[in-house]
Amino acid sequence: RAAAYPYALIDASLPPARTAARYSSGTANALGASNDVIVDVRSPLVVDVTSPEVDGEYGVGAVLRIWVTFDRQLAVGGEPRLVMATGASNSYALFTQVLGGGYTAEFEYTVGEGDANQDLDYFATNSLSVASPGYIVRKARDVTVSAVAVLTLPEPGKPGSLAHNKNIMVDTSIPYVLDVSLAGEVASRDVAAGDVLDIQVYFSRAVAIRGRPRLLLRTGRSPVFRGVVETPVGENGVVAAAPRASAAAAIQIAFTLSIPAVVGDTLRIALPGFSGNAAENCSSVDGTDAWVAGFSGAGRDAELLLIAARASPARTAFDVRVLSRCSYLTPSAGLRSGADAGIF
Repeated sequence: RAAAYPYALIDASLPPARTAARYSSGTANALGASNDVIVDVRSPLVVDVTSPEVDGEYGVGAVLRIWVTFDRQLAVGGEPRLVMATGASNSYALFTQVLGGGYTAEFEYTVGEGDANQDLDYFATNSLSVASPGYIVRKARDVTVSAVAVLTLPEPGKPGSLAHNKNIMVDTSIPYVLDVSLAGEVASRDVAAGDVLDIQVYFSRAVAIRGRPRLLLRTGRSPVFRGVVETPVGENGVVAAAPRASAAAAIQIAFTLSIPAVVGDTLRIALPGFSGNAAENCSSVDGTDAWVAGFSGAGRDAELLLIAARASPARTAFDVRVLSRCSYLTPSAGLRSGADAGIF
């Protein structure tokens, strides 16, 4: 048989809200007086969109971080994404993490081929989304019952938007030449044999250079290539030529290298009026072992060939005399400055 225990009834009346204890009257503390508890179940709202990247121009492959800040702490799940306005076809910035403090969601956008925007922004106020079962909600112990974030973004270009906060240009177009000019902003200049010209090529955007590009220059009827400057000598720019006779042809020529010459580089010089046995190598260069000589063709298509026999550094000047014992020149033949010189 169960024993009966005596008990006393308690007074469960609570003190008035937010009242402090009064020991004289036996009144206890109310919860509001003991603790500061704020009950707020409002949904997080977007207050700002920006980027930690430096303002400037970005091309293919650049990875840009986008920060979307809310007014309340977040819990994020799944794969939220942000539609970026990048031209004919829009691109996506993908969620990566919630930054310290929990108020900012970070997204990453990788610039792809064809993307373009003079002032990068997201596409519209509804560009932020997350597919189920993903979520962006108020940070809480149980995210399944937490307030769902309002994903409306500031209007593009207006205060709070990415374009308003940053000046990021996306340009993946192919660079093109804007201008070719002499260095030092010189409008015109007279040059003499042996002068070195610094030529600047300006592109529409920053470029990276690999290897050693070459610029083909028109210096008369034939081009000058490989940076070799031809400097004929003689009256009126005509190189002295032996008269038509059985004697050997003699040609004097001076030139300066503007880039290093390697073994096998060939100096091809138009030499109209030459005739003889071009197939037989019976020519020689007097006074240097840096070049070997030969002739090619005949008449209007005749050429004097100087072939590098050893390497020579840039800025090296040569003044050579070429002798040919099996060929001769007409009295009018000669190497004329620029007009008939083609150097490769």
